[in-house]
Amino acid sequence: MATTLSSVTILSPVSADAYFRTDLGLLVAQPSGMCWNPFLPFIIIPEGYNALVTRCGAEIPDKEGHIVHKPGVQCADPFTTVSHLVTRNHCVWNAPIKGCKTLDNVQITIDISVIFRIVNGAQGNGVRFFVHEVTPGGLEQQLKDSVAQELRALARSMRHTEVYACRTGAPAQVARSVDDDDDDEDEKGPGMTFKEAEASRARGEDRHAQKGIDVTEAMKIKVNQTLDSCVEIVDISITDVGLPSSIAQQMTARTMVRSKQAYEVMEQKFAMLEIKCENEVEQLKLQNDEKESKQKAVGAKEVQDLKEDLAIKRAKHRRQLAEFNEHTTSECHKIEADTKEQANSLALEKARVLDTLRLSAQEEAALAEAQAEAEVQRFRAKTEATVAHNRAEAATTVAQAEKNANAALKKKRELDIDEKRLDVYQALASNKQVVVTDATDAESARLLVSDAVLQQHGGQQSSEAALVAKMNVLRVASNALGMRSEWDQSKLDGIKSQTMGR
Repeated sequence: MATTLSSVTILSPVSADAYFRTDLGLLVAQPSGMCWNPFLPFIIIPEGYNALVTRCGAEIPDKEGHIVHKPGVQCADPFTTVSHLVTRNHCVWNAPIKGCKTLDNVQITIDISVIFRIVNGAQGNGVRFFVHEVTPGGLEQQLKDSVAQELRALARSMRHTEVYACRTGAPAQVARSVDDDDDDEDEKGPGMTFKEAEASRARGEDRHAQKGIDVTEAMKIKVNQTLDSCVEIVDISITDVGLPSSIAQQMTARTMVRSKQAYEVMEQKFAMLEIKCENEVEQLKLQNDEKESKQKAVGAKEVQDLKEDLAIKRAKHRRQLAEFNEHTTSECHKIEADTKEQANSLALEKARVLDTLRLSAQEEAALAEAQAEAEVQRFRAKTEATVAHNRAEAATTVAQAEKNANAALKKKRELDIDEKRLDVYQALASNKQVVVTDATDAESARLLVSDAVLQQHGGQQSSEAALVAKMNVLRVASNALGMRSEWDQSKLDGIKSQTMGR
């Protein structure tokens, strides 16, 4: 709570929160430094404040045309800055109003608390009007003047013993001094009891308390009308009332005496009430004892009557139970005889029905068996005819298939023979010990064999195979030139066999 309203010069709008938290009576802050930064070309208005923005010293409106700027970030040039920051929060201002005289000329001090806030108003220039016209100091002076006049008028209408009831939120009580004893006796009256006097005094205290509340409400309305539209008074309350020390001590002593008297009266009432309660308890005990004895006698009589009724009911019940058992036994015998008779008749009927069903079932079974045998014979004959027909068709189909496949099988066999022949040629061609030729005469074949033998032995004359091969070559050459060969094949073969035998 603040006792003075002020304004202060700060470095930048960003640091406004620190100043406003420290000084609770601070209403207006004026940034002194440059708000523009070449790297951050904008100005910042913190949350919870209204601002006035100037360019080259002249106030400029925002984008919506309002002269008062709301919190947020705005783009700005180097010549634009925030000139004033006005808080939007509620402010609590306390002020003691001294020298207030009561109806009996006692000077008292009244502490008052005013809760208000700065508003922009319907026209949108309330903050600007407050900054340039009202100012925090002017608002403080207006509040003091307006409130002091009303509080002095309130104090003048009450005695000093009644002023404590004007405190807002405090329990209503009116102090009494020693000089007010006669007044108390007058208020009680000759025929009034202590309770009636206390009720009358409470009604007077409530009246004085309501008077203080009405004054603060009227004061709030009047101050709101006086301060135009830039300041809104939310609430006005009287926090404390101060009396001179001598009168306060006198009232305290009187209050203690009255409290002691009330305590003694309450003690006496408690003792009387305690005696009365004890007497009532004893009387109730006697009454309860008498009622208990009466109830015991009545209860004993009722118990005897109930026992007699119970004995009569038990005898009647036993008689009814015996009659019921006899009747039950006779009914059971009758039911058993009826049941046996019905069981015998049902058994005979069952045997007759079973014989009838058995004969009917045998006839139906024989008929069904004959029909099934005939159906089986007919189906078997039909099946055998179908099988014979299918076999004839299968034989015809197989013969036609063999006829159609004969030519293909022949070509397939020829192809297999050619493949086997090629495999043989391939094996002969890959064998280095075999010489293959297409010549039909034996001379050419011998010549090729001799040539192969000579190539295998590398032209060595010592080899017997090479010697035979060379002789074959010479014979073939002499035959080709028309010379008679004295050596025929049989001689060469003999030489070869001799050579091999060696």
